[in-house]
Amino acid sequence: MNEAESVDPWSWLADLARTANAGGSGPRPGCLHVSSLRGGGHTGRGHTFIVGLDDTRFPGGGMQDPLLLDAERASLSDELVTSDDRLDNKVDGMTRLLARLRGEVSLSYCARSLADDRSLFPSSAFMTAYRAVSGNKDGDHESLLDWLPAPVAFAPLSPDVAVDSSEWWLAQTCGERALKNPSRVITTSFPHLAHGQIAVKARQSDLFTEYDGYVPDAAAKCNPFVKGARALSASRLEKLGQCPLDYFFQNVLGISSPEDHCPDPSQWLDPMSRGSLLHDVFREFMYRLCRDDLIPEVERDTPLLTDVLHQEIAAYRADAPPPSEEVFAAEVKEIDQIARIFLIEEERFCKEHIPRYFEVAIGLDSDREGTPLDTQESVHISLPGGKRILAHGRIDRVDEIAGSKGKLFTLWDYKTGSAWKFRQGDKVHWQGRVIQNILYVELVRKRLKKFHPGAQIQSFGYFFPSLREHGERISWTAAELEPGKQRIAWLCELLASGCFPDTDNEKDLNYSDYKLAHGDIDTATRAISNKLDNPANEMLSPYAKLRDIGWEDDNG
Repeated sequence: MNEAESVDPWSWLADLARTANAGGSGPRPGCLHVSSLRGGGHTGRGHTFIVGLDDTRFPGGGMQDPLLLDAERASLSDELVTSDDRLDNKVDGMTRLLARLRGEVSLSYCARSLADDRSLFPSSAFMTAYRAVSGNKDGDHESLLDWLPAPVAFAPLSPDVAVDSSEWWLAQTCGERALKNPSRVITTSFPHLAHGQIAVKARQSDLFTEYDGYVPDAAAKCNPFVKGARALSASRLEKLGQCPLDYFFQNVLGISSPEDHCPDPSQWLDPMSRGSLLHDVFREFMYRLCRDDLIPEVERDTPLLTDVLHQEIAAYRADAPPPSEEVFAAEVKEIDQIARIFLIEEERFCKEHIPRYFEVAIGLDSDREGTPLDTQESVHISLPGGKRILAHGRIDRVDEIAGSKGKLFTLWDYKTGSAWKFRQGDKVHWQGRVIQNILYVELVRKRLKKFHPGAQIQSFGYFFPSLREHGERISWTAAELEPGKQRIAWLCELLASGCFPDTDNEKDLNYSDYKLAHGDIDTATRAISNKLDNPANEMLSPYAKLRDIGWEDDNG
């Protein structure tokens, strides 16, 4: 066997980690030299400073190894180091270090933890040194603390001893000779901090300023009343109603959060993808029935629904492979249960409603076969006060009321999530946060007139076939939704004036992508509430009306 074959690579690697130095150097004149307790004290220097001697570090808590406890170690071999051995080795190492040191020795410990803002205390090494140096052989912890000098901070007491510019500024603001007006000096030297202080004061005031979201220059881009303005969607208007400042970040500045590329091993489809799959299943299933002039029947149509469901699941699986067969099977089972709830509820519902149009695209590209109501042109919506806006949207279902002879219709939107948003108080549009209902009524009303002269929309509703809501329907008559056009007008006035205030309800930001930009959310919401109470902020008048502040109208 040659020499290369006799080398144990694992032993060599373990020894290399213990002996190799990365960028290290020996002690040199005129330089500080840092070493461990076991490696220190060999240079013969006249001044030695030992740091880290608080009781949490030296000798430490003596915690046992959770993978192999002390009793287990002792039963295996006397050579295995226990927690007591580690403590004894630390104390022995300190004793040997102090014995070989020469000259002056300074001991130090951190008296305050900056991580969790708590007090720290000197280790047993301090007590031993105190009793030896002071001659008080019976000294206790209280007498030790009285004997020790007062703690000092990392901020130097005088600028003269600062080692860099950061310490010099700390000394100027926190030292014994601190400046009388440090804020003025700092802001003069650092203009960006001065701008920050101006912003803080403006946000704390009761006036609405550019530091709170008042951007008149953005009105030229955002004004929905001018010719050539971009068409608005329900999702954009509802984002604006929920938090105008978030709308500004997302739709005016174009800021988006980084995509999350970390797959969840316990999930196949995210909520949005699952909702899209179910929408595709509902649409295709109902389209096939209506093509054959049928209404849903559970006993007859369960095989058809199952076939459509499996086809859509296979298509989605091809684009997004599941993390495991177990996860896939569990999600498919839940999706199948939701589809069955849909069929059961539709059988009962379609006895009085006839599905006519699916995925009606207004101002958007048609889905699959399309419908007669589809148009790629956005539709003008007339608002109170005589102004108009362009809007577009995709409506899941348009149903004819049975027996109305094509004169009465209802609109439905599938929701695969929670219904909590639509149960907030007794307001139909929840202070501008729910706009889709009235917007879709107006969009479809325009198109129905062309193909069903004299037709009227009776209601709009949301259908929740999810396991949580179990087929619940929430709907409003067209008359109940009518005041929502005024809500849309107020939202558009915010856009037209470049007014993007923060929300006054912190719950609106629970799922915001811009939480960090809002700072302290409780402070931010209270600040905008104060500004809404100030009548001098005329630009906030539409927002105050949206939030039902200072007006008596109970509609909407």
